[in-house]
Amino acid sequence: MAAERNRRAMEQLAKQEGNDRCAECRRENPDWVAIVQNLNLGVFVCTDCCGSHRAPGRTYVRTKSIQLDKFDDDEVQLMMASGNRKSNAILEEHYHPCFKRPSSERCPRVLRDQWVTAKYQRHDFKDGSPHPSYLTGSKSGDLLKREKSGNKWNKRLFELSESDNTLRYYVGKSEVPKETLLLTEINAVLIEDALEIPNGMHLMYYNAREDRTRHFYVRGTTGQEIIEWYVAIRHARAKRLNLYATELDENRLSMKMSRDFIKTGHLWKTGPKDNRFQKRWFILDQKLLYYFEHPLDAHALNEIVLGHTSEGFQISEGTTAKTTKAYTMSLTVPGTPN
Repeated sequence: MAAERNRRAMEQLAKQEGNDRCAECRRENPDWVAIVQNLNLGVFVCTDCCGSHRAPGRTYVRTKSIQLDKFDDDEVQLMMASGNRKSNAILEEHYHPCFKRPSSERCPRVLRDQWVTAKYQRHDFKDGSPHPSYLTGSKSGDLLKREKSGNKWNKRLFELSESDNTLRYYVGKSEVPKETLLLTEINAVLIEDALEIPNGMHLMYYNAREDRTRHFYVRGTTGQEIIEWYVAIRHARAKRLNLYATELDENRLSMKMSRDFIKTGHLWKTGPKDNRFQKRWFILDQKLLYYFEHPLDAHALNEIVLGHTSEGFQISEGTTAKTTKAYTMSLTVPGTPN
């Protein structure tokens, strides 16, 4: 009787405003409870964020399913006294938007895991905690960088300088950088889980000399390492672009620091010169559509700037090309051969 009463009480608590969204990614209808034992706080979280709380080494937290587990009276009282709003007011009091909050959709596991680590173990956002290194405006260290032509990942020294507006990397013991990228022109994106590149980051940089976008891929040896680089780049860009002085809300500010791709994935493509369908990796980035021979290529086979139908752009169902594939579409871009 007591177990059923407490389960129903927990269900009602989870429906209260503030508790009705995951304390981490804000997904609706969280169905797990995470009790932070060292702080005597409790939050309601979704299944994905609960997975990050349950990762090995999380000795500070106890997780329970609202529907499947039993709760005692003390746990119900704790959740009544804390919950998402009170817990986040304490644990996120000094939250800095350059540390991207995990999203409810297509969020790389490394970001979700490191958010939980920063918030609950290191207390990066809590009052009185040390100033995180990723907010200093400078960073130096080794990362694994995928070579421009080939599949090898080579150790390279990277240096970030907010004051110089640069991200540089060096080969071997050379004191001359191999590449110097302007921070204000970089877009940093965490590599999605589907590509199975652990602790990976994709750096996009428009090369004015070549008039095309160069794609760099780097990896950290740990999740914390790559996320700290990711956050440091976002923070330095925000400072250089004076974003913190604007009145943008958290979501819009975050998108100005770095923007996630709208959609990525493999499609089979044909074109005006070749009727064969070939597998290509596509990235939709705002109004730019890239496609690559392979997902980690340094340059796209093509970069298409999308526009309005009034400008001659058109997308339609089906294709005139011969194919046995069931689902097809055609994209018409003005200025290209029919």
